[in-house]
This record gives sequence, structure tokens and C-alpha cells, in this order.
Amino acid sequence: MDRVLILIHFFMFVKTLLAVVISRSHPSLLKTNEFQTSDGYVALEWNYEKNLGPRFWPFLYPGCAGISQSPVALRTVDAVSDPSLGPVELFGYNNRYLTMKGFNNGHVVKFQVIAHAPPRPKPARLQNSRYAVDNSYHLAEIHIHWGNANNRGSEHSLDGRYFPAEIHFVHKLSRLSMDQALNTPKGLAVLGAFIGIGQTDNPAYEPITASLAGIMYKNMSNSLPFRETLRKLLPQDVSQFFRYDGSLTTPTCNEVVVWTVYKNPVWISMRQMSSFRRLMKTYQNEPPQPLRDNFRPVQPINGRQIYKYGFH
Repeated sequence: MDRVLILIHFFMFVKTLLAVVISRSHPSLLKTNEFQTSDGYVALEWNYEKNLGPRFWPFLYPGCAGISQSPVALRTVDAVSDPSLGPVELFGYNNRYLTMKGFNNGHVVKFQVIAHAPPRPKPARLQNSRYAVDNSYHLAEIHIHWGNANNRGSEHSLDGRYFPAEIHFVHKLSRLSMDQALNTPKGLAVLGAFIGIGQTDNPAYEPITASLAGIMYKNMSNSLPFRETLRKLLPQDVSQFFRYDGSLTTPTCNEVVVWTVYKNPVWISMRQMSSFRRLMKTYQNEPPQPLRDNFRPVQPINGRQIYKYGFH
């Protein structure tokens, strides 16, 4: 136990030392009003670059050094078939005439449903008896990860292949606040779908990609009318998926996520994909830096079982 405490204090010392060194050499990486933590140490704003990228996250955020981290490499041959998983039941995903809020946080772009056209329907949620005892999860946000090149951008891989992008539908246990869900086993359920590039525009993604010019820079937000259904943002064929227990793919990497990753991708056009690659991770008054390659590398499975459903 003493050895563990010594190691913890050593890493906290290194964390503070890194903060001091980087604050002097790269002051723009630190936000003094955001990064004084409750334990008195200075924390750093993580990124996807070499300086504070994924390989440094475990030193800056202990949760990222856990043994059930995400994303992972999905291999059809290694996954265990489990017919009892059953299809994921989606409720409210066919609601129309939504209003969504888009936000560029410098790491990803995220979207939240903030209004429905009257009469107000029930909000989007999913349900599956294999998630948790209280198995109703409400949609909290949608966000997207992408790469600068078409051969890499997704966070998960499928049989050794990466896709240009990956969309995540983040749901929290309905009875919990988001803060509570982040600290509750199986508190979050995330639907993940690979995004591939096809020959034609995807009409469901057009309101999203058209809105990106309004959130070009970090901390920009806007609202967009969404006349399509959330269901159309998912793959047309959702009959096959992988299921495993994992984590958030960004700090603080909480290991509270039940992941469902669909085998079949959803398709958008190259023009639509380019709209994401034009976004910036910097503030509007700073020298522009593209927001690209915002994915975490696959993490060790560490003996976890990956399940699959619908494969024949």
C-alpha cells in the first residue's frame, strides 16, 4: 500500500512539473481559470497532439490508465455470439422536426436535442435488458470523431479496418443526472456507428454538415432545425452489432460505458466529410489550427469478452 501511495504522489508531482514546463514553453495550452483541481495540483487541457495526446492521458488523468478502456479493436472471429442480447430497442428516434444545438469544444463537435415541434413527443431513448437492471437510457448527446485521411478516423476498428469517421450516440441512465451517470457502473450506453464515404450526399446528415460553418471555431455554438429523424443518422442495417463494457474515449476516461458498435457503416459523401475537416480547434482570435484526427487509438482488451449479435 505504501508503494502505491508513493507512486501516486510521484505521478502527481510529474503532472505538476509538466504543467509548469508546458505553461512556460506553450502558455496557450493552459487555461488558468479551468485547471486548478481540488487536490491543489495544476491540470492540463488534453488534446490529440504529441505534447498532451492520448499516450500522456494516463499520467494526467488516472482513469485513462484503467483496464477496461475504449475504443478497442473489434474482431468478428474473436467475438462471442450471444443471441440473448436481442436487438436494441430505440424509442423516439423517429421523431421529426427537432431543434438541435451544435457545439465545437475544440475536441469534437457535439449535438443535443433541445426542442421538439408540438405536440411534444417523448425524448429519444434506448432500452435493452442486458444493459442494466434499470435499463432505460435517455439520449444526452451526439458527437463525431474523424480523421484527416479516409483510411483512419474511426475510434474502433473492425477486423483490422478503420473508417473515415465514427458517430457516437451517448445515452445516460434515465434516473440519473449526467454527473451521477459518469460515476455509476453501466451509467452510460453509447451507440457507435462507423461512417464511410459513398458516392452521394446523405440527406439526414445534410442539416448537420450545413450547420458546421456556424461553429467553425472553438466554443462556438448554434441551433439548427433538424427535419430528418435521428434514426436516419444510424446505419440502414442495424441488425448486427458488437457489445462490450468499456469507457469514455476522452478524459477522464470513466469506465462506465456499455458499448454497442454496429457492424455496418452509415454513408456520407466526400463533400459532407470535408465539412468536418474544415473545422478549427482554436478560438476565432487565434492562429487557425484544423480540428482533425480527433480519435483515441485502440486500447488493450485485457481479457474482456466482446460479444456479437446478428452474425450468421
